[in-house]
Amino acid sequence: MRGAANKILQLEGKPILCAHSSGNHAQAVAYIAQQKEMEAHIIMPIDTPMVKQDAVKQYGANIVHSGPTQKEQEEVSDRVAKELSATFVHPYNDLKIIAGAATCALEIYEELKDLDYLLVPIGGGGLSSGTVLSTYYFSPKTQVIGVQPFLAGDAKDSLEKGSIQPQYPPLTLAEGVRVNLGEVNFPILKKHITDVILVR
Repeated sequence: MRGAANKILQLEGKPILCAHSSGNHAQAVAYIAQQKEMEAHIIMPIDTPMVKQDAVKQYGANIVHSGPTQKEQEEVSDRVAKELSATFVHPYNDLKIIAGAATCALEIYEELKDLDYLLVPIGGGGLSSGTVLSTYYFSPKTQVIGVQPFLAGDAKDSLEKGSIQPQYPPLTLAEGVRVNLGEVNFPILKKHITDVILVR
């Protein structure tokens, strides 16, 4: 919510919005669009759980289905954005998204002092990039550990090899992390994250 809000609330006027996401970002964009009386089109993989699709629909956004892979989502997003002259709101590969997401860790540090570790999930890197930046500025002694499913461990692989590695085949049930690290997110994580662990 915070990343999408930070991005959308800085747009001028009431542009048509377009985004791709299987869950949290989709709901955030749809909700903010409803509040600001904007039109929103959300590209969601065809296998997205109905509870997530219903949540997007209840905010009045239009859902456009794509195939399950990140590439398929991006292709449909590009097409929809061009057809509607819509403003694309990326789920993670955007500094304004990262800045908004950074406020989550900031609030943690305002309440809890001297944390040794903070664990953060990694999908495309929006929340995790914001988390490591807040940690760097507001709690530099805290070590940030990224967490990914074993079947979607591209961030760990990318950080170990020093360049963005392709996502594993989308075998994990955690459809929200079936994405590659963003080009904006990768160098931030490479510089500031302590480690990434994989969980089964």
